[in-house]
Amino acid sequence: MFSIEITNLNFSYNVKSPILKNLNLQVPKGSIYGFIGHNGAGKSTTMRLIAGLYPDDFKKVKVFDKYISDQLPNIFNRIGALIESPTLYQHLSGEDNLKYIATIRKVDFDKIDDILNTVDLLQAKKKLVKNYSLGMKQRLAIAMAMIHDPELLLLDEPINGLDPTGIIEMRELLLKINQEKGTTIFISSHLLGEIEKTCTHVGIIARGEIKFEGTIKELENTFSTFLIEIETNLNVDTSNWILNNIQSAQILSKQLVAFSIIQKEDIPQLIKKLTEQNIPIYSLKNKRGLEEWFLEITNN
Repeated sequence: MFSIEITNLNFSYNVKSPILKNLNLQVPKGSIYGFIGHNGAGKSTTMRLIAGLYPDDFKKVKVFDKYISDQLPNIFNRIGALIESPTLYQHLSGEDNLKYIATIRKVDFDKIDDILNTVDLLQAKKKLVKNYSLGMKQRLAIAMAMIHDPELLLLDEPINGLDPTGIIEMRELLLKINQEKGTTIFISSHLLGEIEKTCTHVGIIARGEIKFEGTIKELENTFSTFLIEIETNLNVDTSNWILNNIQSAQILSKQLVAFSIIQKEDIPQLIKKLTEQNIPIYSLKNKRGLEEWFLEITNN
């Protein structure tokens, strides 16, 4: 079952400038789906269509197996959204911000402490929002989007501007929400490393068209080689042995050597070959990941 299903969607603000072209998406129920693309690729427009903020006149967008245009406005009881900058009342406490949303949503105030605990803001609920850090404000905005226990959460750049600590906290929060509540999360972000660590599925959009959709593993399998970079000590003899005995080796510097391998399972064998020659390995990095795959797909 898909929480979101889009079929052959075309969308434009004017006839001369199409934004989305024959767009197709399938977001499995219970997944964390990363939606990535360059600025202007059509990410935010797609999210607004899913959220019902733009009209789906030709019935191309389904949410929970029904066209979203047929479910308005009741569908908003099943969707939570944070698109672009959150709207927070700076002069109110975190708790009072949630009370305001709970009143609109007709949600019992008894749920407020529970949702604040989920986003790790229970101890700061009486603190004015203007005194919150950026990470705290982002978590409060997610709490506001989740106060009514939505089945689908739409998040547009939720980690934008966060420091490393805030990014880790946001990653842990999204995983917690998904695993404990079973919420499907559709997230766009420019931080591809975080998408790779957090998401189960990914969709890559370029110039309004989907260039790839599937699991992270399926994306990985579309590329034939991995690039492994190893930090070591290289002298003339060591460098010559590596070049003569290991295919696709590239000497990058006196400390770095790169190897192209077919599959990750070949890494232990590579390490064994090096250690048998008493070549020290100080670090090993997989240089092929979502960032490189994204650039290759979108540039092509």
